[in-house]
Amino acid sequence: MLQSPFQRFFKWELLIGIPSRNTSKDKHQEVPTSEISLEFDTLQTEYEELMAITHLIEGICRRNHLRGIRRLEKLVNTVDGLESALQLKISKEEMVVVYPA
Repeated sequence: MLQSPFQRFFKWELLIGIPSRNTSKDKHQEVPTSEISLEFDTLQTEYEELMAITHLIEGICRRNHLRGIRRLEKLVNTVDGLESALQLKISKEEMVVVYPA
């Protein structure tokens, strides 16, 4: 049985002793302990489900982050290799000296 957030809020108003809007300010509605236990169990289950989802999302984000780092490392290595090859080519051209005839 799913409840809207407003229903939960009003139920908690009753649980903590806030007067109901339907009664006078002097009267408080009593909530049976079985309802409190049921509400606690429901909230605990919901919390555990949210924590499981949170851990799943954190794992996905971590994997994507690591994948991005690996791609960046690959790019840097490629650029570094191209730079080394270009420097080698330039240094070889500098070593060839052509004397005028």
